[in-house]
Amino acid sequence: MTADVAHPDLIDLDTGDIYEWEPEPAGGGEPGYSHREDHDFAWPRKDLEIQYRLAEIRTLSRDGLDRLRDLVLNPPEDDD
Repeated sequence: MTADVAHPDLIDLDTGDIYEWEPEPAGGGEPGYSHREDHDFAWPRKDLEIQYRLAEIRTLSRDGLDRLRDLVLNPPEDDD
């Protein structure tokens, strides 16, 4: 993780996806937050917060982190 005080790592409270600060996105463009597994593009934090329920990882309790880890390891089944 690339967290610092000004740009803390973020986590999606519904999926457990992690977003990290990317000062130089591989695909070019402005600095911002990128998905942990895709550093090609980055978005401003405010844009991500419009679409996702995000929290700073450092602010979550141990129970909260454990719940998200369980969600990532055992995602709910699709109804399709």
